[in-house]
Amino acid sequence: MWEFIGQRDTVPAAPAATVEELRAQLSLCDGEESDTLLLGLLRQAQGAIEARTQRLLSPRAVQLAYRGDGAAVNLHACPVNSIASVEVNAEPVTGARLCAFGIRPRLTLPGAASGELVVTADCGYSAEELPPELKMLVLELAADLYEHRESQAETSLTENRSFKMVCDLYMVYEVN
Repeated sequence: MWEFIGQRDTVPAAPAATVEELRAQLSLCDGEESDTLLLGLLRQAQGAIEARTQRLLSPRAVQLAYRGDGAAVNLHACPVNSIASVEVNAEPVTGARLCAFGIRPRLTLPGAASGELVVTADCGYSAEELPPELKMLVLELAADLYEHRESQAETSLTENRSFKMVCDLYMVYEVN
């Protein structure tokens, strides 16, 4: 069985929501806050959602690393749009097949292998495919981060229920 050991992403070209959409969410006028601050909040919100759900909300290249053995591995990022390369112990593997349907994308190798597996893939929702609930959650969470950016409490004084509720709908669970 393959054990997930890490992920490297390229930075998405653009977050799942725009600075203009966040300005509208916050009822801010143009120039009222810097684009840099608002973009940072959008990226922070998107990162939190992606970490919880293992769904990438913007397209990007991803490297997924595993250690172990087997003929198939459940990938820890979705959606997977295409596989660029598969390597076992730094040797290229040909003939691997992707099944991107179901709860978690699954990569089947042409035979059993062991050691270190690295999968390089293009992952993430396009702007047209992104579920509207997730886009709205990015805006809601970024707005919440903006409104509470000066909070100094060690723990959250409020729980963002939308974050938990929507993320739980889109969580990718391991099924053996």
